[in-house]
Amino acid sequence: MNWLITGANGHLGRKLIEACGGQHRIVALVRSEGALEQLSGLSCEAVITDYRDVTGLIAELSRLDVETWDALIGLTGTIWGRGSSDYYAAHESVSEFLTELAVRVPIQRLVSLSICGADASVKNECLASRGAADDILRLSKSAPVSILRLPMILGENDHASRALANKARAKWVFSFRADSLEQPIAASDVIAAIQAMIHGQTEGVFDLAGPESIKRADLIRRAGELLGRSPIVISLPLGLGQFIAKVLAVIMDSPPITEPMLGVLDHDDDVDSQETLHQLNLQLTPLDRVLDGIL
Repeated sequence: MNWLITGANGHLGRKLIEACGGQHRIVALVRSEGALEQLSGLSCEAVITDYRDVTGLIAELSRLDVETWDALIGLTGTIWGRGSSDYYAAHESVSEFLTELAVRVPIQRLVSLSICGADASVKNECLASRGAADDILRLSKSAPVSILRLPMILGENDHASRALANKARAKWVFSFRADSLEQPIAASDVIAAIQAMIHGQTEGVFDLAGPESIKRADLIRRAGELLGRSPIVISLPLGLGQFIAKVLAVIMDSPPITEPMLGVLDHDDDVDSQETLHQLNLQLTPLDRVLDGIL
């Protein structure tokens, strides 16, 4: 099969290529030389492209001698952003690019990853932007569309896993609203779901999360137990985090946290994945096995 992937230089994109690059011809669409370097050693080809220039990309793809692309996979997105323009660039504009590309290039299926809670009508800028981007794809008539909405993804040496491991090793952990619910899913399960959507010809919006919905504080403690540690989790009010984010936005060009990001991280994930698992014929990796693999 022939796959095109946007966002292939991210943690999940590289894991997808590692898992499937030997089975399929994968072409990664990247936006810079730096992103290209992150794909070094992986079984894929790469094209540097401007997501605003579909015509230029089509010219590049014409040199690859591929009659039909079996899948166009969108992995681009962010929870960080300082305003609607940041999120538009990461979400809606990419969806517009993907739909236009699917109109002008023979593509059998368009697969995109989204966020649990994404909805164009909500107040949170990130979730609203991601929801609007999903709507652009969903309403497209150019190719069958499969959208997978996900919570925290845990994979070896990715950002979320490193952050959780650091907290698990700490003596004291300060967390905003530590009672909020997390439902982490293994990166390998996400990769399996992407493959199932492509091969199974499934269409629509699918919610998929890990096998357990667990309080953030309990997740940190559980990870700590696997390391022989007993972290003490101190819950801080979300309002304090929002105040800090406002201050950082004023004094820093790229603050480490933003208000919309905190809103996404604070979202309570309690997803019933049974219908999605049935349609995709998947089984989820148990949480303890996921934690054991990343710590």
